[in-house]
Amino acid sequence: MSIIDQALRKTQSELEKKNNESRKPAINVETTPRQQPPPIAKPRPKIKKDSPEKKKVLKGLIFTFMLLAIFSGIYFIVKKTDLQTSSFNKEEKKKKNLIKFIQPKTTPLPIRAYTKGSFILNGTMIIGDNRVALINNTIYKIGENVNGKKIISISMREVILKDKNGERVSLRAER
Repeated sequence: MSIIDQALRKTQSELEKKNNESRKPAINVETTPRQQPPPIAKPRPKIKKDSPEKKKVLKGLIFTFMLLAIFSGIYFIVKKTDLQTSSFNKEEKKKKNLIKFIQPKTTPLPIRAYTKGSFILNGTMIIGDNRVALINNTIYKIGENVNGKKIISISMREVILKDKNGERVSLRAER
């Protein structure tokens, strides 16, 4: 045990020497220069405000540039639309001349004349939640009267009418 005991004593003595050396100040206090006092802040220079005349001139310039921008924008828009309409008119004239050359004149189809009392079912359709019938080129709903006959029901290709005597008439759409 003597070897261990000797090693412990040796390390303890070395630690004590180091602690004593670290407690001593490394630099002599008397030889260090004194700290300087903080510098005195200089007052900031005051910012001069713009004079009223300068503000008026600046506002006038801004207003002038705004007006110039607006009027030049309007001018270019009008000029551009004039160019587009003139080129559009030229193209339309060319197309009309070409169409006249290609298509022969056709006569319009005659409009069907309906006599009173005749019923022609042109078709049926759904508008919103209601079924409607196109009879003699007029739209009718269920419950409306057509030449004295009331519409009872409307299906895809058939409409049933009932007159005052209770007689039923069925109209079917042509294909």
